[in-house]
Amino acid sequence: MNNFLCHLLVIPDFDPENRDDDVTCEYHEDLPKSYVLENGKFKEYKHAFIIVLSYAFYKFGEDGRHPLDFAHIPDLLHDECHAYLNPTMTYYKDGGCHDTVRFQESLTGRCDIPGLLDENPELAKNRIKNFLNKHLNLEPGKRFNDTYFGSEEALIEKVTPFTDEERARLPDLSHYTGCIPYTIDSKTETPCHENPDVL
Repeated sequence: MNNFLCHLLVIPDFDPENRDDDVTCEYHEDLPKSYVLENGKFKEYKHAFIIVLSYAFYKFGEDGRHPLDFAHIPDLLHDECHAYLNPTMTYYKDGGCHDTVRFQESLTGRCDIPGLLDENPELAKNRIKNFLNKHLNLEPGKRFNDTYFGSEEALIEKVTPFTDEERARLPDLSHYTGCIPYTIDSKTETPCHENPDVL
């Protein structure tokens, strides 16, 4: 399951500045990812988006040593540090990997159904729309609302920040440059580094 079967959205080359018709595309389900990347048919397309379920333990580098290191309170603003199986969409242009976006991690929960009270119901759909628009420029200058609670102001109203005293009790995490493990080993000084060779 991890990074093996994928869904594929392929789009022929087009000029986003000079087109009159809607963009046409092909959508394929449950294909082996290796087959998609190696098959000449799909390399003929200018744009390809591959959707998989994948792990991301490598993002924690050598600092992730224990299973609980990868279990953490959900980060409502960032999805880069999810380690367990989560939906991932990767953009390929002219056969080369250009960008990746990760969604809320869950093996059993559907990422398109809000799981938090008052969560933005269009969150997952809008993140996909923004990712497609970022690379295809389908709606120039348009950004869909992909914040958890609809706006930064709503988030501030719902989340109580730590006090100075509470922050003083936390370990110094400033030496971490990547994802921070949930269980902190104070003797560890090696920062996390993302592996650029792993999708």
